[in-house]
Amino acid sequence: MGRGRIRISYFDVVGKALPPLPDHEVGRAIAKLSATYRAGRSDFDFSSEVGRAAYAWHHLPAHMSDLTRLLGDLPELLEGRRSLSVLALGAGPGSEVLALLELISQRKAKGELELLERVEVTRVDHFSAWDQSFARLLSAAREAVGARRCGLGTEWELEAPAQSLRCDLSRAPLSEQVLAAAQGVNLILAMNLVSEVAPRGTEELPAGLAANWEALLQAAPEADALVLDRAGAPGVHERVLEMAERAHALGRGVLGPKTREATCDSVLTKRVKALYRHVKLPTTKHEDRPVKNLKTVWLLC
Repeated sequence: MGRGRIRISYFDVVGKALPPLPDHEVGRAIAKLSATYRAGRSDFDFSSEVGRAAYAWHHLPAHMSDLTRLLGDLPELLEGRRSLSVLALGAGPGSEVLALLELISQRKAKGELELLERVEVTRVDHFSAWDQSFARLLSAAREAVGARRCGLGTEWELEAPAQSLRCDLSRAPLSEQVLAAAQGVNLILAMNLVSEVAPRGTEELPAGLAANWEALLQAAPEADALVLDRAGAPGVHERVLEMAERAHALGRGVLGPKTREATCDSVLTKRVKALYRHVKLPTTKHEDRPVKNLKTVWLLC
């Protein structure tokens, strides 16, 4: 197998990055997280280590795999650039950063993306507690891609500070700090943000998010903006459609909304299988497992 084809299980990355926690506690938190999402509530506790671990085990490998594939299908976002500056909205554990690291390291190891020398990502999130988890995840992911001859650290660099910009994107107006960060970026990423902004489960785009979306598009008129979210979440397609309409009204070219289906690339490890013996989810037909299959909706403008 060529070094560009080295397969990484991001369940292994999660396992190496997170602090040791009792499996039964994380299992209960995963079940609670799933129930919270099914009920359309927003009261899950991401401020705790156990809560963040539940999200990382249950969602992160599938979400970053989905974005990796989508970015691979949109080569114009990466090719022909010497540098790429990204603003990641509602970034949480950093799925966007890991997806960029995964895709670029694959392609660099194959001799592609030769011009690209620097990738810089600024994360924006409501919960600063994610920063420590993200730092650990990025460190473990960097170690994993080190098996590829991709030139990371010599031919190109990924800069993604652990400290995020703290911002509640459901409330307008945006802080001057976030607006300043948007100016001059090449790509604005909103991954699994639309489905999580309160009130959840409604078809109408929340007023605060709508105003902030327009403000960001106006602050970064030359940037591409990519939205990716769960197609099955109530109201998400309608919300993304409204984002497309608002972008079009500002004079932007719009591609989408479009739906896609993806399967998580990461192989289940012994560690994650042991953890999921403590998870009971009513939505699984045979075995309780992390999210593996995704149907998502995306928009590029």
